[in-house]
Amino acid sequence: VDAAAVLIYLMRSQRDAFGVTFFSDDIDFFAPAKSSLPHQRFVFSHLENLMLENFKENQKKKTALSAMINRSALLLKKRSLVILFSDFMAIENYEELNNAIKHLRYNKHEVVVFHINHDGLENQFNLRNKYYNVVDMETGEKMKLHPREIKEVYQRKRNEQLEQLNQLLIQHQVDLINVDIDRGFDEVLLQYLIKRKKIF
Repeated sequence: VDAAAVLIYLMRSQRDAFGVTFFSDDIDFFAPAKSSLPHQRFVFSHLENLMLENFKENQKKKTALSAMINRSALLLKKRSLVILFSDFMAIENYEELNNAIKHLRYNKHEVVVFHINHDGLENQFNLRNKYYNVVDMETGEKMKLHPREIKEVYQRKRNEQLEQLNQLLIQHQVDLINVDIDRGFDEVLLQYLIKRKKIF
């Protein structure tokens, strides 16, 4: 959310129109592309509400990533710059994701994917040597796990997933930028500026 807000501010300062779509298993919020100050304030207000909203178990939703990319593609004007933020944890079918990305590229959109992750936890699995009560943020499912019991299998599957995602995006000439949430927004801003310069 913070990274999206920074990009919106930067886009408007450069007189670019910007729109926002948030989705889970449905489109939760959509604002079409505009460049006005009232539009920026409207979008920022919604972003602020998202940040202030407390996590509630009865509001958990799965993320239908591929389906929502397809639906979002129908809402966009041709030749847009599409910036997708996702942790890609919810991918169940890579063929569906492949078709969704293909849909964006077929409509002549330039696409930049920011893969949001916590490298130390999600990729390196650096956890203390103790049992953890783990809660799935999308389903609410709970289980008790010890890192050493699953680390090897987890890292192997995680690396396979990352490689598959990387190859899929390369195939469609989509820029992939890995963003560690512990490292701030510098990489996000830099990659956006590079992409904008190429397009305009």
